[in-house]
Amino acid sequence: MAKSVLVVEGNTKATCDLMRTLGAEPYGISYAVLIEQLAPGLCADVAYPIENGPDDLPNGKSLTDYDGIVFTGSALSCYEDGPQVSHQRDLAKAAFESRTPVFGSCWGMQIMTLALGGHVRATPTGRELGIGKAITLNKAGRDHPMFEGRPDTFDVLEVHKDEVDRLPQGAILLAGNAMSDVQAIIIERDGCSFWGVQYHPEFDFNTMAVVLKRLENLLVKEGLFATTEEVQQEIQNYRELHNDSAFQSRLEISKDVADPALRRLEITNWLNAQVLQDRPRAEA
Repeated sequence: MAKSVLVVEGNTKATCDLMRTLGAEPYGISYAVLIEQLAPGLCADVAYPIENGPDDLPNGKSLTDYDGIVFTGSALSCYEDGPQVSHQRDLAKAAFESRTPVFGSCWGMQIMTLALGGHVRATPTGRELGIGKAITLNKAGRDHPMFEGRPDTFDVLEVHKDEVDRLPQGAILLAGNAMSDVQAIIIERDGCSFWGVQYHPEFDFNTMAVVLKRLENLLVKEGLFATTEEVQQEIQNYRELHNDSAFQSRLEISKDVADPALRRLEITNWLNAQVLQDRPRAEA
């Protein structure tokens, strides 16, 4: 039987539709496409818990039918009330307890933290946007297979205004930087496994340009840019980065971010170590 991964879309339908309007696929679709590119022969389905509830999985499957589960980023905040958050929190808890390996990017790490008893807050240092600088591995991170092939310090594509400020029981911190102490964690207990990062190894430069466009007015309001014209110039920079490798050199973009294989390394390492390895399936 072909191996498969479930990708859990973290955004509302309205945000997904806006992403398409602005020129990029929603997070769930783009993540699924990337996974199938990184692991040819692997099938990726997309679930929409905000719209369909946490129990409605594609094609009537259960969590244990999958070889891996991914939680995407989201425009939501974990500390908001309502089913948009609670449906994803409930699914995250069930995914972890299914003993199917789970990976989470940004919101994905935050919602799993919340589901397992940790805490998420708005970042006191403000939004981290664009290129996340100097993600630094601690000893546990340097020794962990998620970061095989990474230097001790590296840059990433990143956008978040919330952060994990209390780890759930059994979590191990792997990396941080000056903006957020928690940039990567693992949670492994009772046969369950979660690998999470605060940044977006799944993003490309076009996706970052679209995210900036979606947040354009908010970024001026938050003071990250003085004017909408400055935001628009940054959007254009990311579009140029997407289309012109020479532009990457002119802006001195590090190889960690410029090289797609390096940028996606955590996902590739998770697939190789957790999903593509033959292992007994957990019982439903």
